[in-house]
Amino acid sequence: MAQFTSEAGFFRGMGELGMALVTFGQSYKKYDWKTGEDELHLARTADGWNLALRRYRAVGKAHPFPVICSHGMAGSHFIYDLHPDYSLARFLAKCRFDVWCVDLRGRFDSWPDGGPNPQLQWCFDDFVAHDFPAIVDKVCELAGAAQAFWLGMEMSGQLLYAAAIAGLAGKLRGWITCGSPVL
Repeated sequence: MAQFTSEAGFFRGMGELGMALVTFGQSYKKYDWKTGEDELHLARTADGWNLALRRYRAVGKAHPFPVICSHGMAGSHFIYDLHPDYSLARFLAKCRFDVWCVDLRGRFDSWPDGGPNPQLQWCFDDFVAHDFPAIVDKVCELAGAAQAFWLGMEMSGQLLYAAAIAGLAGKLRGWITCGSPVL
């Protein structure tokens, strides 16, 4: 009887896995995939890339330092604002922070002049040397702030570590990293 119970559990689990795979595409349809930013800006890097900055203006009088939210390696701005009910960007804006969600090079609207091209190449060092300074400088300029906070998810936390080591994080007031191992 124990063998039958194990087999039944196995087949029930396989059935649930099958249903999850069949309905996987449907789960994405419950979200409209539209973010709620107030403004879209571009930061131009020294090597010619245009990086998308989505601004969520603070509700009420803003805190003096804006918050820059940057995604992980395979992510985008959607990690911070997928839906009004599940949006860290909108929540922080309601808490009076001027929030800026970034798309690093190669994501959505972040490309050099001419747009996506299969010949384009970039690496982590480009994020550190070019994207990071351009993003921080542009956000501070547009927000009228001397410094900003950095919220780095996964790879963007490591990007922050590398920028700090390289001496590029002087305009940051502080930072938080999420899921960003320190090696």
